[in-house]
Amino acid sequence: MDWVLFFLITTLTFAHGDILTDFMSRNLIYDDRSTSSTNIISTQKYRSSRQCASYCTRAPECKSILFNSKTQFCQLMLVQLDSVSDIGPQSTKGWRYYLRKTGKQASHDLTTISSEALTTALFDCNMWHKFNDHWYKWDNTYRDFSSSQAFCSALSTTSYVTEVTSQAENDWLIKLTADHCGAPYEYWLNAYDTDDSGSFNWLKSGETTNYTNWFTVNNEPNNPSEECVVISTGYKGVWNDISCTEQRPVVCERDSD
Repeated sequence: MDWVLFFLITTLTFAHGDILTDFMSRNLIYDDRSTSSTNIISTQKYRSSRQCASYCTRAPECKSILFNSKTQFCQLMLVQLDSVSDIGPQSTKGWRYYLRKTGKQASHDLTTISSEALTTALFDCNMWHKFNDHWYKWDNTYRDFSSSQAFCSALSTTSYVTEVTSQAENDWLIKLTADHCGAPYEYWLNAYDTDDSGSFNWLKSGETTNYTNWFTVNNEPNNPSEECVVISTGYKGVWNDISCTEQRPVVCERDSD
């Protein structure tokens, strides 16, 4: 039986080039095909198609991959290729196409991968990550608040600077940014003091910041002229009011698709 199993595995390996995760399957029709850049999550170098597939199964929005064993380039895609999303041949040969499986097992993976991703060594800070039906993406470029708003809005039609409505969400964001992405300091929240009263509103929802985590040791918010809010990766994610012209990184948030 062991020899039979070995023969089957060897045959599959030669037929497909490698054996991927349980959640990916091969489709030769779209080998060496390309799609619009808006359908591509990222293009990176990985050592093998198995590693490329592993990154896809850890990204809830990833539906399929193209891997080139010659160049070791891996494309993670938001779509499964079809006659509409296929826009022609790749500029180079050697691309193999794999799609993410559907069904009960794959559905389980899609609902659980967001929490599992925060504990895996393969965590990718450049991707969107899910928490409580919302998606979050870290960007470590320093911008003022207005530029950070524009950056998030440009990512998708439903994307905005993150708004925190619970202690659980606040804790998760600190785990995302500090523990996994090495954020060293502070980043923007989407709150604004419209009347210099010290009362802040979320700009996306228009609601008052009913949940807050102000740094009370320093009597925050403590300056009426500081109309924007940042969250600190230290001190358990406390908040601080600062000038909107200061420059900080950002976490963008978007609603579930």
